[in-house]
Amino acid sequence: RAKGADAKYIVAFADNYGLGNRIATVTSALALAVASRRALIVLWPRGRMHGRPDYDPAGVVDLFAPTLVDWSTPPDAQRAVRRCAEDVAKRPGRKSIKHWAIGDPHDAKTAGALRAFGFSSEEWRPRDRVLCAYGYYYWGWALTCNAALGGGGDVLADYGALQSLLLTPTAAVADRVGRILGRSRCDVGVHLRKADGAEGPSTHWVAKLRAVLVPGATAFVAADPQSARTKRLILQSFPAVRFLARDADAEATRATVNGVVDALAENYVLSACRAIIPREIGASTFHDAAVARAAFGFAWPRNETLAYHAQPPRDPIFGPAHCDS
Repeated sequence: RAKGADAKYIVAFADNYGLGNRIATVTSALALAVASRRALIVLWPRGRMHGRPDYDPAGVVDLFAPTLVDWSTPPDAQRAVRRCAEDVAKRPGRKSIKHWAIGDPHDAKTAGALRAFGFSSEEWRPRDRVLCAYGYYYWGWALTCNAALGGGGDVLADYGALQSLLLTPTAAVADRVGRILGRSRCDVGVHLRKADGAEGPSTHWVAKLRAVLVPGATAFVAADPQSARTKRLILQSFPAVRFLARDADAEATRATVNGVVDALAENYVLSACRAIIPREIGASTFHDAAVARAAFGFAWPRNETLAYHAQPPRDPIFGPAHCDS
């Protein structure tokens, strides 16, 4: 901006745990910042937010390096950002403030509005110098469908491109990724989320993988603690497949900063796999983040990415909108 001009900002509150939701929030906010010609501020502090034990404690500085960005808040925006934070703290249950984005009377319709707005010819929200985007991220997907922005492409690949622009893993994350991959090429990535049942591991996953885990393939399985038995069964069922392994002391968990770093490393290893098995019915923004990066990095064709869109019914909060829907 010209010297002396008042800067305008989008503030991304990455306050909706866990890791996949936070990545989606800041990436969608970047899309909106670029579209509306504003600077982006990311609030992703260290420590457990709101005193909740299930919030992951890692901050943005633990996970992503300030390569092209500065994670600090500019002095001229600090007062407005504090007001946003106080508003959330005072009224955490109000959907108009917390659940939807941008704090606007019509926020339930924000996604539709952003798909249709003529960003190339008009200024968006010109009277609001600082706009705060809270929690859920679904409105950000709409920007990839906006005709004025050259949309109509694939939302997952666009999401991956925005991630690659904004988020560069720290040395700690990159080191963990390097130790898992080494010089290997990953053919197939598998993400398990709550796969274990009350009676034991999921044999369904073993049956599903027989067609793709062929002898000689190299694969990686990322699993949450509720999928440990299913992961063990998969590794035992395919002895002719080479499975990439993390360090023995690594533990992907929300409980510690190192655990979140390990989880992010696993996400980047997944996105280094040429193919990622589409997730089962049920939301997983962790899975979507890896798929988006792979779709962008490997330049997947449109027909290949369609399998990764949310299963019907398509809930715009949990899955990318189809530009042609």
